[in-house]
Order: sequence, then C-alpha cells, then structure tokens
Amino acid sequence: MKISAVVLAAGEGSRMLSSIPKPLHEVAGYPMIDHVLNTLFKIEAQDIRVVIGPSMDDLNNHIHKKSDDVSVLLQANRMGTADAVRVGMESQHDDLLVLFADTPFIKDSTIKKMHKLLHADYDENAVVVAGFVAKDPASYGRLMVDSDDILKQIIEFLDCNEEQKKISLCNSGIMLINKKYAKQLLDKINNDNAKKEYYLTDIVKVAQSEGLSCKYIVIDESEAIAVNSRAELAQVEKLTQARLRDYFVGNGVTLLDKDSVYFSIDTLIEKDVVIHPNVVFGPGVEVKSGSEIKPFSHIEKAKIGNDNIIGPFARIRPGTETGLGVKIGNFVEVKNSAIQDESKIQHLSYIGDSYIGKNVNIGAGTITCNYDGYNKNVTKILDGSFVGSNVSLIAPVSIGRGSIIAAGSVITKNVEDDDLAVARVEQRNFINKASYIRRRKNYKRNS
Repeated sequence: MKISAVVLAAGEGSRMLSSIPKPLHEVAGYPMIDHVLNTLFKIEAQDIRVVIGPSMDDLNNHIHKKSDDVSVLLQANRMGTADAVRVGMESQHDDLLVLFADTPFIKDSTIKKMHKLLHADYDENAVVVAGFVAKDPASYGRLMVDSDDILKQIIEFLDCNEEQKKISLCNSGIMLINKKYAKQLLDKINNDNAKKEYYLTDIVKVAQSEGLSCKYIVIDESEAIAVNSRAELAQVEKLTQARLRDYFVGNGVTLLDKDSVYFSIDTLIEKDVVIHPNVVFGPGVEVKSGSEIKPFSHIEKAKIGNDNIIGPFARIRPGTETGLGVKIGNFVEVKNSAIQDESKIQHLSYIGDSYIGKNVNIGAGTITCNYDGYNKNVTKILDGSFVGSNVSLIAPVSIGRGSIIAAGSVITKNVEDDDLAVARVEQRNFINKASYIRRRKNYKRNS
C-alpha cells in the first residue's frame, strides 16, 4: 500500500481563543498533530506533508523535532482546503490521503479499508471519502449517495435544502484520492462561491463531471470528531480517557475509581496492577505487573518495575526507573534516578539524578542536593545502605555498600563501604535558659 499524505493544519483556530496553534493542543498527553502523524507512521506512508499557515513557527518547530521524515509547507494565503492540498501535493506520485490535524483519531485500519475500496473495481475509483452517521448532524456537510452506493456529491450544510438536512450520513473531511486523477481533479476545482475559496469537497462533483466513480466508507462518529473549540477539546479528552480506562480494565488492570484515573495515549500497564483513585499518568510511562499505584500519585516518562508500591501523593518524574519490589511512599519526589530491587523511600524525600542500589532504606526528609546552580550532579547510594531521617546528600557524592548515615547529617564527602557517617553540629544544652528567654520576650511584649 503506497500512500502519500497531506495533513491540513493551516486553519487559524480562532474559536480555541489561544495563541497556541490548534494542532498543538493536547489530547491524552500529546498534541493532536502527533496523534495524526503516529497513525501515518503506522501505515508507513511514503511521503508526509503538513500544510501550515503564517505565524505558526511553534507548530513548524514541533513537527521538525518529532520527525525528519515529515515536510512542512506554508499556505501563505488561506484560500480553502483544495488550495491547501495543492500546496501539499507537489511532486506527488502515490495515492493521496488527506487528513486534518484537528481530527486526531482516524485509525490506520480505516485508511487501509479506504485504500482497498479505492482499487476494488476494475476501472478503479477516483476518490474514497470517510463518512459517518451522526447522532446530531448539526452543521456537518452531507454525503449524497445513489441506490448503487456511489457517492454523487458532498453538500456543505449551508447549501443543503430542508430535505437534505434530514440526511444523517455526514462528511468527515477525510478522503483518499487516486494518484491517476489527483492533479487533474484538484486543478479543476474553482472558487465560484460566496467565500471565493477552493473547497476540497467539490472534488466529488468534478470527478462526476469527468465520468469518474467516487465511493465512501462509514466510520464510527467518534473517529471523525474534529476539535474546533475548548468545549470540543474537553469532549475529545473525556472520550479518549473513557476508551483508555475501558482498555486497561479489559486487559487485567484494576482501577478502584475508574473515572478519576487519567492516562496518556502511550501509557503501558501490565496485568495485575492496582491503581487507586486520582492517579495521573503523563506521557512515556510503563508499569510492570504486580505493582500498586496509590492515590494522588503523578507519574511521567518513567518505568515502574514489578511489585512496586508507589504513593500515595508520590511524584515520579522523567528518567526514573525502578526495580523489583521498590517502595516509594507519600510525598516523595523522584527524578532521573535508578532505584534497584527492594529499596525503600517511604516518605517526605527528594531523590534526583541518583543511583540507589538494592535493599537501601532512605529515611524521611532525605534530600539529594543535586543542583549547584550550574550543573546537575549525581548521588550514588550503594547496596544495603541505611540513610537516616533529615539527611542532606550534597552531590556529587557516593555512599558505600552497607554504610549508615546518621539522622540529621549533611554529607559532603564520599562514605566508604560499611562506614558510619555522622555530620552534624555538636548539641549544647543551656540550663534553665528556656525560662529566661520566655520571661525576656514577655517583658518586651508588655513594655
């Protein structure tokens, strides 16, 4: 299956009321444009081109960072969807797929089905359009088909008469154009309309006038949802989260309060994981079997090993990897750290840019002081070490195997294997001094 793709992303998105280009608004942890591009990567599209509008530097930069295999082209003057496709199809040699950056949930299986239909007949078809049956057709364009299931015309809602408005088969905008006819059909689309724009939907009417056949497939309405406002963005997010929750429950994951857990589209969770209420998974998270994620934990770009207990109120930040049987407790933050088997960080600690060995116990209030204002420095705590409460480890520093760090210590030097390290100011007690201080303060307050 050889397909070239043009992704239309030049719309101003004024209804979003945002300085951010609409395709960069996120659904399930990723910009909408990423959802569309990932689908195209799945089908191994030969050539992918995204057409953007003026003043969309952020979108341009994002696409280039995501992939060197995607071209970005500028539609300098927004003269309609057909004009945008013409901008994007230069030197096109394969069947041309047209997608929209604000319609993020088109499936790879749908594209394959469209391609099969495009080449199903002896004479082949010129165009295949994806339609859907809308519960509320509202202002969608309608697909006009005949008794032989041939697509005759796409009529914009504003041009529909009362009888046509009763049709529930609507246009998603997604279409596949046969490489044999793409250029000749697009070149014959004119702008003879009130807006003086070149409408891609006119390609069906042009094909009919050329004696060419057009077909359609019906997809689920949820696959065709386009985002044009914040309300629609929220609707799509809600729908996506519901799908993800159902997917994980159906694959052996326990969600104790299903509706309060939020996933990213790429979250990977194995069976026999228990997830408590109000847990958020950011992008790039993997959780192995047997682990338990307790309430109000937030995890992103991290790998959680087997039989871990995380939380409650834990924050696991990017670059964190845990081994077997690790415990990270309440109000613990971990960033860019490797934590080996059976180690415990139970409460009120910050571990950053660190290597924690096996069977290490880290007491409450421990902090790895990893940033010196210029560089992030590494802390190493090797197997079997015990770190007491309220310890500050001034990186770079290494704590040897089986060593003990006394509570309240500020560690600035390496600790060798099996050493006891105590680094705190000597305590001095002044007899009856507390009463003297209280009397003095009360005197000042009352005078």
